[in-house]
Amino acid sequence: MFAHFAQAEEQGQSLDTMDTAEWMQLAQQCGLVEQYGLTKSTLLRIFAAGLQEEGFGAHDHEVELEASFEEFLEMIVVLATYVVRDPFLPTHNKITRLLDRIS
Repeated sequence: MFAHFAQAEEQGQSLDTMDTAEWMQLAQQCGLVEQYGLTKSTLLRIFAAGLQEEGFGAHDHEVELEASFEEFLEMIVVLATYVVRDPFLPTHNKITRLLDRIS
């Protein structure tokens, strides 16, 4: 999934990182926007949380961040925790449930 969308912006671009445009494309094509009603703002906050960038978007709207594969995995954990809101369900089960729904 990461490799596919990390190259979505420009062919020939490095597969090492995923930027916010590619993250948004992943969310759109995997049905996250329709299925969970996620807004652009929410998706950008999830992206920033995966990068551990607390103030992302607060000051400089021109800043473009990129996520490594490891940060992408963090974003999936944050996303799963956000959309599967059962507080008693272990995180690994939330991730499995999310991935089952979008694949």
